[in-house]
Amino acid sequence: MRKSLLLGVCAAAVLALLNPPARAVDPASVQKAVDAGAAYLKSTINQDGSWGMGGINNGNNNDIGATALVALTLLECDVPPGDPVLKKAADYMRAAAVTDKSTYNISLLILFLDKLRDPVDVALIESLTVRLLAGQNPQGGWGYLCPQIPEEEVKRLSGLVKDRVELKAGTTLPKGGGDTKRTPQELPNEIKTQLMLINRGGAAGGGGGPIGPLVPGGAGNEVAGGGAGDNSNTQFATLALWVARRHGLPVDVALGRVAVRFRKSVNADGAWGYLMQVLPGGNNSTAPMTCAGLLALAVSYGVSGEQHEERTLKALPKDKLSEKDKDAEGKPRVPAGPDISKDVVITRALTSLATAIGQPTEKLKAAGKPAAVPQIGGQSFYFLWSLERVCMALDLDTVGGKDWYEWGAEILLANQKGDGSWEGEYANYRADTCFAILFLKRANFARDLSAHLKGKLEKREVRGGVGGEGLKEKIGSGEKLGGGVTKPGEGVPDKPVDPKVSPKPVVENRAGEQMAREALDAKGERQEKLLTDLRDGKGRQYTEALVVAVNRLDGDAKKSARKLLAERFAKDSATQLTDYLDDRDVEVRRAAVLACALAESKTHVPQLIGLLRDREPLVARAAWAALKNMTNQNFGPTADATDADKDKAIDTWREWWKKNGK
Repeated sequence: MRKSLLLGVCAAAVLALLNPPARAVDPASVQKAVDAGAAYLKSTINQDGSWGMGGINNGNNNDIGATALVALTLLECDVPPGDPVLKKAADYMRAAAVTDKSTYNISLLILFLDKLRDPVDVALIESLTVRLLAGQNPQGGWGYLCPQIPEEEVKRLSGLVKDRVELKAGTTLPKGGGDTKRTPQELPNEIKTQLMLINRGGAAGGGGGPIGPLVPGGAGNEVAGGGAGDNSNTQFATLALWVARRHGLPVDVALGRVAVRFRKSVNADGAWGYLMQVLPGGNNSTAPMTCAGLLALAVSYGVSGEQHEERTLKALPKDKLSEKDKDAEGKPRVPAGPDISKDVVITRALTSLATAIGQPTEKLKAAGKPAAVPQIGGQSFYFLWSLERVCMALDLDTVGGKDWYEWGAEILLANQKGDGSWEGEYANYRADTCFAILFLKRANFARDLSAHLKGKLEKREVRGGVGGEGLKEKIGSGEKLGGGVTKPGEGVPDKPVDPKVSPKPVVENRAGEQMAREALDAKGERQEKLLTDLRDGKGRQYTEALVVAVNRLDGDAKKSARKLLAERFAKDSATQLTDYLDDRDVEVRRAAVLACALAESKTHVPQLIGLLRDREPLVARAAWAALKNMTNQNFGPTADATDADKDKAIDTWREWWKKNGK
């Protein structure tokens, strides 16, 4: 009697609205950290206008890429292009860009010159892009080096750089990084000729050896066409090609090959490693490279979405649009293009990536867990920037229900050194400081890509899932988390999920999807029976099918399905309920709250208290109703409580539970 009454109480309670929870990371603290980091970077520029340590590796000067990364970061920090430090660095990079052949350097130079928006740099962007296109191998990736450009091209670019002042005075040069995209037909003849030679040379300039007048830039598998390359170089090249696309460079075919590369080489856990998979078990998944794979696939959707839009608009009547061809604002109507939310490879990759992300300390405190901010080192900063890039591109606020920004920002604020820097594996190149700042600034070098994908994954099921060995948590060991974060303490991030029992995205289970569809298509008593069968059936697919049904039904049918889902969850183990309470799906969290009350699982009271500040009012009010029912206490908060009142209520609940919980 009491249990069925609780469901009615909760159903009424969740109708009230709450304000969203305040962010734990103070924006003022973030800005202070960014300002200190930028000041540090400006103060450490070398005499020649570079950053780095004069290192030569694999035949290329690493300082060039390091300088481009630092200068790019300063631009993101709103340092004006006319700043003496940036002007000095830009002159250094323009001279280096004429002959550079390093994949990392070329990619970062393209990003910087595009962001700088100086019209005379467009010629350099074009030439650098040609080198990248020539450097792609038959497997769709890049190694460390790209082919050299011919001597006549070196002379042409050197002249442009030398005569930069005179060129800048002209009025016919194309603008760099602007909103108006050029077409391949607008490219200069010298670039058209080089592109033609690359195309004649075979797939992406790979194969082996020089293409047309291009001269191999090194030896062994570091030259274009020698080996499959690595996914780190490949992700930098991918981002640079997307940016170069704005300048009219024909890069779509090359970006298509990148997408094929990652789809063919995904590991069994849905993630990627540093190398393209060749032998089973020979390519451990890592967090940064999983971000690289996701970025590559996101770019492919950006390309296909734009192509779809262009084809649609081209097919519309030129003179007058009919009403059916207009949207609500009277603009040409473009039907939806490729649906990224149905891409199982992307969904599985996000599920794996979620295992490398922890919860912000405020959420851990709310759940009664240790709240120590983890210390990090090694490639952790590289991972955080990789995470930020892909989440910004895909327009994701959370991954696996975890607030990636709050978590990462807390880590970075706790690990900044007194001089404003961050120190990891790449501190000598100032790269770790750049990675940290770019994360905190939510830097987005592909805003046009984000515009294509905005909201496309917002409602997708991406619950915490299975990662490879390189992605699993190693609490207290100090080991790297998939090339990412290390932690000496316990509880940060959440414990890894057992691959045998971990939740998987609903879309992966076709049986569950089919069962849900049958219930959704049915009516009346038939639908009620099918939903009841989903509640009582044994197997993961029944749970997943019922979750699908709850999210798609409405009215009385939705209320009934919600009740059945809570009853099903009430039969699950305490461990499983803990996972459900932390799920990304609002309906899953809500049902888990009610299940705790139905099962009278008081071990979950601390977690329920934390959910009083859930960002979804539906969950927060259900948590209040469940606590009230389970404890016969009512410390609030009310539906219209202020943030301060909510905090006071939560403190009161915790204090009471501390005294009476046993």
